[in-house]
Amino acid sequence: MHRINYGAVSNDDYIRYQEDGLGDPYDRIWKPDTQKPILTTSAAVGTNIPDHPPARVLQTAYENSDSFNISFNLLPEKYYHFTQYFSEISTNVTMDGQRVFNFQVYIGGSLFGSELLDIYKNTSNTHDNPLYTYSVYPMYVGSATVVSFVFMKQNGSKFGPLISGLELFQIFDNDMSLGTDDDEVATLKNITGFFPSLDIWTGDPCLPFAYNWLTCTHDTRPYISKIFMNNKGLSGNIPKSFNSLKAITQLSLAENKLNGSIPDLSSLIHLEILDLHNNSLTGPIPDFLGGLPALTTLNLDNNNFSGQIPRNLLDKIATSGLKLSLDGNAYLCNEVSNQEFCTTNSSSNKKVNLGLIVGVAVGCAVLSLMIILCAVFCYKKVKSGPHNDNATPQPYIAQSDGSVFPKKSLLGNTNQAQEFSFHDIKLMTDDFKNEIGKGGFGSVYFGRLKTGKNVAVKVLSRNSKQGENEFLNEVELLSRVHHKNLVSLVGYCVEGELVLVYEYMGNGSLFESLKTKSPNLRLWKDRLRIAVDAAEGLDYLHRGCDPSIIHRDVKSSNILLGEQFEGKISDFGISKSRQYDSSTMTGNSQLYTVVQGSFGYLDPVYAETNIATHSIDVYAFGVVLLELVSGKPPMLQAETEMGEFLHIVKWAKPHIERGNLLSLIDPDLSDDRNDSSIWKAVDIALMGLSYDRKKRPTMSEIDELLQS
Repeated sequence: MHRINYGAVSNDDYIRYQEDGLGDPYDRIWKPDTQKPILTTSAAVGTNIPDHPPARVLQTAYENSDSFNISFNLLPEKYYHFTQYFSEISTNVTMDGQRVFNFQVYIGGSLFGSELLDIYKNTSNTHDNPLYTYSVYPMYVGSATVVSFVFMKQNGSKFGPLISGLELFQIFDNDMSLGTDDDEVATLKNITGFFPSLDIWTGDPCLPFAYNWLTCTHDTRPYISKIFMNNKGLSGNIPKSFNSLKAITQLSLAENKLNGSIPDLSSLIHLEILDLHNNSLTGPIPDFLGGLPALTTLNLDNNNFSGQIPRNLLDKIATSGLKLSLDGNAYLCNEVSNQEFCTTNSSSNKKVNLGLIVGVAVGCAVLSLMIILCAVFCYKKVKSGPHNDNATPQPYIAQSDGSVFPKKSLLGNTNQAQEFSFHDIKLMTDDFKNEIGKGGFGSVYFGRLKTGKNVAVKVLSRNSKQGENEFLNEVELLSRVHHKNLVSLVGYCVEGELVLVYEYMGNGSLFESLKTKSPNLRLWKDRLRIAVDAAEGLDYLHRGCDPSIIHRDVKSSNILLGEQFEGKISDFGISKSRQYDSSTMTGNSQLYTVVQGSFGYLDPVYAETNIATHSIDVYAFGVVLLELVSGKPPMLQAETEMGEFLHIVKWAKPHIERGNLLSLIDPDLSDDRNDSSIWKAVDIALMGLSYDRKKRPTMSEIDELLQS
């Protein structure tokens, strides 16, 4: 977990294998710690230690005149092992007793062990032999996740404590000596060989920690279960080798430059999600996709597929609720396609197209019936008197089937969303047994479909006058918006109640995870991944939708977390498509609206002008970035008699201006973090929070900056 070189002269001075013998003989990576004061020597230091730490580690040290401590935030309920290295490289120490210090280990507030150290004495009165100490027994860390190493100068000692190097390891429950399944490793090596940008990934893909773009099973010999190669700059054809990954459940290759056709993936019987959107893939959609037994989501948006949609794929939508997304494929045939290649051409006039004859006959019959009905309707219309231009709009009244508003409101907008009866809703929620949330729209209940899929069921509050408009808005939006970082609409109900059925996000919201200090957010790289996910979702709303969508209520509680803690933007109830009419500004960049948003996230320029642009989402996202860095909510209660609230930006700026990262970052973040990456996130947040909207980056630029 940690391998640290104390007394390093530069933050870039990582130690690995060196041909001169001064580096690590096993090519282990030692992270530099530049805290001062430091001691250094160029003299040779002995290598009498069994673990063979690098000579360069033993040639430097951090020294303190009195005492110091080193703390780590570790995962709870795990076992750990440590080794520490001490080199007496100060020429001022010439005899026993001149540098004596007490070394103690605390888990939480409890003493785990201690030792009195005199490096010069314990190394036979020489400067060229280092001393090391280690945990004889595994160190168990329970609920108290902070482990501290304390070094205190002993009374009568002339010099204070020092340390040269430290190694801290987590002891895994399973035997990792076998490594990941051999076939899986070979397959992945073949795949990464196709893409030059991935050739830096070497070693075991799953152990001890998985590559950051895949996840693995927990078997004794792991298998690869999910691959996330989105936006990796991949080009060329999709490798056929993916078909050999036995246990994969999700394959995401979206937002790359892949071309050619989809290869045979028919062996992936466990595949649930296939995401290939925003590439340049061509050819027909292959039939085998409809035969994948576990497939629940297929996103092929914005490619160049052509021809007919396979019948078995359409059948799968009807029978299993497959979520299929095909937007942006101009050459695909469908019921409204006018492409010539979508028309059935007979190769010979000798054969009679029986289907065509039957179709024409049925069409004529239907046309005749429509003419008759139209005549009857017109006759009744004439009898009922002239049309009143000032008549009130059609009210939302119950229809004969129990619908609470005219069905025509939804026609053409449901896309892949499934319509449920109210009886279905009661069954899936166990008669609304488990309420998991409540908002301005109404209550949200946990539900489960007949397929076993968990869902979140949002029921319109009868007391909400705005709710019906929000409902229509949300159905219309969500039925045409599909992206891996947007919460998906599974279905809806208009029978008796207004109900929306969403995919269930098992780990709640980002706000709750930060508030409850979830151990799954202790690593900065995981928080950064959520930020990237949210940025990509918002960028899709801004640039990938036509018309473009402004969310208008971006906040950490509207960023939901999936099973792998992937982030998805939720709550389009107050979102607004940027459609421009007489109420909008001239051009395509501004929209007059009633100000909507949440306290702490509201763009002050928007509040003053009532003009909504994409930049209001950028501002709110800047607040979310500061939440991810600091772990604090957008509004902090000040420790004063009045207890007034302070905005997170005002709280953060003094720490930022002083360059005091330790005061800014969440203390629950693991010490194994990239401080330069955190500073970069802070800089991006400040750009988004600029009062001058013109200086704010776009969500696309933010996404690129976060990943660079």
